Amino acid sequence: MDFMTCVSPQYLEAHGTPSCADDFQQHSWIGFRIKETQQLQPIFLPNEKGEYLPYELERSHITDDGETMAHMCTDGLGFAQLPHFLAKSGLNSGALVSLFPCFRPPQADSGVFAIYPKRDYLPAKVRVFIEFMMSSLESMGESANKTWAESWIPVVDFPR
Repeated sequence: MDFMTCVSPQYLEAHGTPSCADDFQQHSWIGFRIKETQQLQPIFLPNEKGEYLPYELERSHITDDGETMAHMCTDGLGFAQLPHFLAKSGLNSGALVSLFPCFRPPQADSGVFAIYPKRDYLPAKVRVFIEFMMSSLESMGESANKTWAESWIPVVDFPR
């Protein structure tokens, strides 16, 4: 699952575009609270080498729902790091812009998985469903290791 650092053009117009990673301290952030652990999802920003590192930034708003987070971002409440599939509609419509190329957090558990009981023989309905999902994702330019977001060109990519 790729993530994108998004913001609405209206927010940038009202508050300005950060010129370096440290400038994000002065901006509003929408945070995501992980339901299972109640922890805030870390915010990752690129350093001068293009490596994404965790940043401690104050969150002005917090939600535990990804779609709500995307709507809050579109509504101009601040920056958000959205999963690529939640950012896609806003990016395509121009309601959101991406500041950096997409990134994959270093956590091993950030992804989308099909989970089913281990069996010697996979039931046909489970196999058909998994094949359908894989085919659907492939038709959208996705695979287990690649997303459409990798080819997205950020509107703003400030020098690091």
